[in-house]
Amino acid sequence: MLINHRNTGELRGRVKSSGGATLKEFDIWDARYQMADVLETTNESSGNLTGYLDYSDNADFTFVLPYQEDQTNFELYDKKSGSLLTRINMSPAISQFQSTYPKEPGSFSFSLPPMDSTPVYLITGIALSLLLMGMIISLMRKK
Repeated sequence: MLINHRNTGELRGRVKSSGGATLKEFDIWDARYQMADVLETTNESSGNLTGYLDYSDNADFTFVLPYQEDQTNFELYDKKSGSLLTRINMSPAISQFQSTYPKEPGSFSFSLPPMDSTPVYLITGIALSLLLMGMIISLMRKK
């Protein structure tokens, strides 16, 4: 079967916050469509590569999402009908990951104490001035 199918994805994924706001939204290829290449051989040729598409009524697939702060749910929609296909509460998996790997980003929060930036700028300025003077002296000695 020759195919002429859009690669934009038939499904729409949404990552939602605990308050219900959409954090991220994207298209997903419908895993029920399986695409492949088939090598067709004849007596006259060594073979032609042809695209092939097969459809199944159901499919399993693994989907990996990057962690976003305050994400709690993942929703999967059919783009054509707009109907919700499934909603997954990710909170238990996130809690388990955070308790297993407490030092991973997103597993803890911290804040730095406020710092007066004046000494930082003063030290940086002095260091750059000394570096510039050293370069000028070095160039003058080479002449």
